[in-house]
Amino acid sequence: MKKSFTGYLNIERENARFENNMFSVLGSAYYSPSSGFNWDELRLQIKSDSIDLSPKTLNNWVVSQAASHGIIILNSEISQDGVKSKIKYLIAGSSMEGSTFGDLINVVG
Repeated sequence: MKKSFTGYLNIERENARFENNMFSVLGSAYYSPSSGFNWDELRLQIKSDSIDLSPKTLNNWVVSQAASHGIIILNSEISQDGVKSKIKYLIAGSSMEGSTFGDLINVVG
């Protein structure tokens, strides 16, 4: 059975929605204050030494933040190369695996 055109649009939309939330700080958008992940809370936990920031911990946190925004991640993995991070993910209902590069979190400052 072939996928419909709207099915492909939906896949791109879900991947884009995940990345938009991941790279936005909760409350930073005037027009949509409830969008974005709560990076400030994670930074506070790191500074207070209540969590250890390993790729596995960061991956679990990203998955839980996505779930709180109604985005179900079936499989994900974060790898680090110096200060750069890469996340590979598969979102429920998507047959495409996505990936993104960048500074997922800057703990300095």
